[in-house]
Amino acid sequence: MRPRAYVASGLALASVVLAGVALAGGGAGGVIRVTVGDLTFSPASITAKPGDTIEWVNGDFIDHTATDEAAHFDIVMAPGETQRVKLQEPGIITYICRYHPNMTGRIEVK
Repeated sequence: MRPRAYVASGLALASVVLAGVALAGGGAGGVIRVTVGDLTFSPASITAKPGDTIEWVNGDFIDHTATDEAAHFDIVMAPGETQRVKLQEPGIITYICRYHPNMTGRIEVK
């Protein structure tokens, strides 16, 4: 390959990589992970922005839910499963596990 061809190839690859970053969440919001285990959500309280996605990862050996008390979402997670919810509007969301109501979480979207 000639030197100019290397430069062109490098620029094309950089464009593809940058496009992938934008699609993965550059302007679309970030991903905030909440781990589920030992009958807790961790972290139990988070702050997010509209457009962010909350990702719950069930690392426990039993099923859990993340159930918004205002009924915006109600997801069920089997052991080892991951579920996501994209946040749309500012506000405070409190959620529980329907199977284990002592498990509580809070999301402040601002």
